[in-house]
Amino acid sequence: MRAFIQILVLVLVGSLATLGCSGGSSDGGTAGSGGTAGSGGTGGDGGTGGAPGNSFARLSAAQDHSCGLFRDGSVDCWGSDTHAGDATPIGFAFEDIQTATTYSCAIQTEGPTECWGEGQGTVVPDGELFESIALGFDHACGLRADGTVRCWGGESDDEGCGAPQLNCGQGVSPAGTFNQIVAGHYSNCGLTTSGTVACWGAGQTDDSISPNWGQGIEPAGTFESIFAGVWHYCALDASGAATCWGAGTTTGSCGGSNLNCGQATPPDETNFKTLGLGWLHSCGVRMDDSTVCWGTDRLGSGDLEPPQGAVFEQLTAGKNHSCGVEQDGTAVCWGFVPCGGAGEEACGAP
Repeated sequence: MRAFIQILVLVLVGSLATLGCSGGSSDGGTAGSGGTAGSGGTGGDGGTGGAPGNSFARLSAAQDHSCGLFRDGSVDCWGSDTHAGDATPIGFAFEDIQTATTYSCAIQTEGPTECWGEGQGTVVPDGELFESIALGFDHACGLRADGTVRCWGGESDDEGCGAPQLNCGQGVSPAGTFNQIVAGHYSNCGLTTSGTVACWGAGQTDDSISPNWGQGIEPAGTFESIFAGVWHYCALDASGAATCWGAGTTTGSCGGSNLNCGQATPPDETNFKTLGLGWLHSCGVRMDDSTVCWGTDRLGSGDLEPPQGAVFEQLTAGKNHSCGVEQDGTAVCWGFVPCGGAGEEACGAP
């Protein structure tokens, strides 16, 4: 039986090497923009690790693990070793890291993409160099320097996109050029070089049942940035106003197979600097630097209760937890993360 730990952690990175976690299991879910730890981390031994004095550049959270990119280019992961894996790469400098339900990937500085864990998304096409990557449940996409996109894994056709068939075209490489790409469970969206949103994969219709929650129906307008949850997306325009689509645009009978839990309904008249989207909740940094979360706290774990007074430069959200990076590189996490049979005192904290 999984053990869960409630975390509200403010961690100085110099203490990272004292933490550890192993074991665990999962049954699915990406967290939009998120990974776990292995013994190949920057200072850990099957746990969180981290060289003293390092600080985070960014974090990425998935269902039951998270990964971090340190400012010195090293990476480490923590949470469930089942999905963090013992193959967290060492000896390389990285510039981006992303997590999915069962695997994680990081882009080497001026080099190839390294992936670890399990899933079709870990099989990066030979010879490809990417500026950024986006990970889905069973597929991944990479953004090349010329703005074109290459996708792999998953299903490459769009026939039978409905449970139990998931041939949604999520592994198809789209035409055109992009400034940014993100991925959900069986879908992808991106900002084209003209600032409009283009989506492909699941969600071309809104059937209010997985996998089609309307997450592939692009909003009108132009945007500056885009963010992915498991079944929903949000984009920010030049003023910071958020437009969201997919599951959670209503707050109906949330629970069971109904995923309309308000996670795609940000507070009215609120502009944001950045967002972090998870399964059934989302968080955003407002223009006054305060953080607010919305959606549902399915376990009563504090998903919607970010720490007061913290000022985040980046946010990421998993299934039942969220994390942020403060201006000095300190990592702060809140909510629940599962950790198999690991000791509660160490599990889940960066």
